[in-house]
Amino acid sequence: MRLYRGLFVHLAALAVALAWTGPSTRADTVALGASGWVASWSPFYDDPSSPSHLSAQFVSQDATSVHVNLTSTFGAPLNMWGSFDAIPIAFQGGAGHTPFVVFDNLTLTNNTGTPWACFTFKILGGNTGTTQDARFDDAQTAIGQPGGLDISPFTTFDYQANNQVLNLINGLLPSGAATNMTGGLVVSAGNESSFTFKEVPTPGTNETPAPATVWAGLVLIALLGALRLRLPARRGRLC
Repeated sequence: MRLYRGLFVHLAALAVALAWTGPSTRADTVALGASGWVASWSPFYDDPSSPSHLSAQFVSQDATSVHVNLTSTFGAPLNMWGSFDAIPIAFQGGAGHTPFVVFDNLTLTNNTGTPWACFTFKILGGNTGTTQDARFDDAQTAIGQPGGLDISPFTTFDYQANNQVLNLINGLLPSGAATNMTGGLVVSAGNESSFTFKEVPTPGTNETPAPATVWAGLVLIALLGALRLRLPARRGRLC
């Protein structure tokens, strides 16, 4: 019954997205100053009836970087697979675009009804495995350093897949709460003239497991150890 209910919710959300119509100039496309970059996303996230919302605001630019504030509200519940759907934002660069896009403020609101155990930022843009790809600039982002990106309420981070995946872990953002990550998440465009920036929360819990659940988990771990099972790690896994 839960599976069908979840399927119905997501089919209804898809119907809203497909049925949405609006004027030709819409708030889901934002020119980022004179940087050469344009940010765009599905008009579904501008619809007042949508459970999730997104907005981007141009802040400033210099010779090498454009600075943006991004506000994302996640309101859709867990999908039928027990995970959250990502919110993607496309960035298209014109001639002479700045080599860096900097998210000065990332405001994330959890209205999903489920706490988040971790959060993933992901870049799609190039697959050479080199600095030619669009990727996070870990040196400029400087998580945990003075003036670097503040990842509260998470305390640990993990770059993967040629710095195209950034997992924020070891924290909890309850449903109904928000966080404002400041300090600057820096994306280097490399040789790419476009990329997609994705935001993906991962469900968690702040409940204490029941003793039976703990014992079941310990038994499973013991069995896996006895059988010496080794599962291959996924490249660029989400947290």
